[in-house]
Amino acid sequence: MAGVAPIAKLVRTSLARNTPKRIFLALLLSLLQNDPVSDNELVETLLELPRTHAHSVQLEYALEFAASALDNARTFFRLLPRLLPASQCRYLTSIKNTYDTLFKEHLLCEFVAVFLPKLTADVEARVAAALPPSADVKSVWSRLMFLYRVVAQQHGHLVGDGADGAGLVRGSRHAGFSVTYVKKTLLLIAAHNEDREQKNGLAKAPAAAEPTYALNCNAKKYAVYLRVKKAAWLAARFRTWAFHEQLLEQFAAYFQLHVQSPAAALREFVGVFFTGFVLAAALAERPYVLFNWKNYLVSWLPGALRTFRPLALAGLTEDLGDVLIAAVMLHTVPEITATTVGGARTPYDLRKKFLRSCIYLQIVTLEQFARAFPDDARAMSQAHITHEMEQLSQVDKITHEFNATLAHVNPQFTLFEESKLIDYFVSFPASSCEYLAAQQTRLAALVENFVGSAIRERNNERLARLLLALLNALSTANLVFFCAKRGPWLVLDPVIQYLDQEPFNADAADCGFQDMYASFGMIMCSVISIACFFGVNFTDVTVSLSYSVDYINRFFYCLADMLTGAFAGSDDDDRTIVANYDYLVADWVAALFDVNNDGLSDELLKSVNIKQIYK
Repeated sequence: MAGVAPIAKLVRTSLARNTPKRIFLALLLSLLQNDPVSDNELVETLLELPRTHAHSVQLEYALEFAASALDNARTFFRLLPRLLPASQCRYLTSIKNTYDTLFKEHLLCEFVAVFLPKLTADVEARVAAALPPSADVKSVWSRLMFLYRVVAQQHGHLVGDGADGAGLVRGSRHAGFSVTYVKKTLLLIAAHNEDREQKNGLAKAPAAAEPTYALNCNAKKYAVYLRVKKAAWLAARFRTWAFHEQLLEQFAAYFQLHVQSPAAALREFVGVFFTGFVLAAALAERPYVLFNWKNYLVSWLPGALRTFRPLALAGLTEDLGDVLIAAVMLHTVPEITATTVGGARTPYDLRKKFLRSCIYLQIVTLEQFARAFPDDARAMSQAHITHEMEQLSQVDKITHEFNATLAHVNPQFTLFEESKLIDYFVSFPASSCEYLAAQQTRLAALVENFVGSAIRERNNERLARLLLALLNALSTANLVFFCAKRGPWLVLDPVIQYLDQEPFNADAADCGFQDMYASFGMIMCSVISIACFFGVNFTDVTVSLSYSVDYINRFFYCLADMLTGAFAGSDDDDRTIVANYDYLVADWVAALFDVNNDGLSDELLKSVNIKQIYK
């Protein structure tokens, strides 16, 4: 294959081996970073689809490239009109069916508002320049109009003023396409724009709330649909760690809560969190998702309600505590009243925990709580609540306990079991931090600082101890990641960089290389475990030349179908290195299966660096 461009080799080899599209994308981006490719090469090798059965796989490769980044999407849509009409038709048909899942939120807006109108203008110019247009050109235009209709129906509010109505009509006339069909598409876009303007007007001048009457069955169905949609909107954020301080404001703006009365909006808002928790439990969401729902409800939502401006709580005509209790008491399903989310050994009532957090923040009074749960209120007194509030305010206590069990413990003199680190982490969620976001935030900051300190000191033992403790106390790990803006990447990002950058070489005079190998394995296993427990999909991560991500994708996710048992090598040095490793691995295997041998010798172990074994 001498003289063949590297990108052509990559595409040809990937098609022959049916390489997964995410692995192909990682290889392609790595190639483009090291060896830029011209537009002509990209068109000829990747974007132009062959007239064989492999075109569907190559189409997936090209669309995966387009959806990977804004610059790549811009390149794809700029080059799309240069392809043969048959290839354009295949792309447009596939995009019509998958664009809303193919492009992420920011790319979706760019696609609808920028790329699609620009593509339409380019195609319209080609139609006008080829009068009378050929059958192939007409086919491209018709598929483009079908795509425009689907976008107008589902995301017409994103098109805005980007649609050139005159150009769409003019191009349809030139291509012999139904002008009536195009005009209906433009009416859909206009309707979305008008609805958006009306909502903006309501936002600027809130109108008096009017009651909604269930006049028919359809109205009831629509009300149920709205509740599920709101819960699904929140669920997506709890599932992907996309919640933060502005979550309430975004929710209120998206669902137009400001047009309701403050009391009605508050009841609906609190209710949708409980509804979402029930739906998540019914759908058997992963444990970390359920924990995120529960922790936000108990630890963060009560405090956020006090400063939640979109609900205009200052304009409440009813007492805030009464409104909250009325909203909470509507939920009596077992998923709420007897849940064990968070590792609880005995079931608990989520409503009581939420209201108790409200009591600590002085949103709900003890008397109001007693009217809802008289039996529980008998065991509580104002003095008891005051004492617990004093305990909650002792945020510095978290720092002292963390330092005493981990930060100030020397691994050389204190065994891991003696430090009681796992016991401390296991007991943490059951402590007062359950009701106070400040203590959770402090613990997350301590963990982040400790990870950075251990990595700077290259202290593998200290880093491994923390990771081991987190994995033995998943609820505490969930608390830490909940309070981090990046979720599990609070730990994964620096640890992966450390694994990639640290050579983990075993010095010939180093007698403790077994500890180094063990620490490496423990840290790598911790990365994999955190990814599995907390919903991190490394197959969606593209990191150029990352040993850790590459290792996890190829071996843990079993995406190593591009690897082979032979390596020709580009020069004599490469062939010599591979031959040496073949010889050493053969010695490894012989020693492992030799019944007369006690195991691998230290010299043989150190002969192959742990990060190079899989190569």
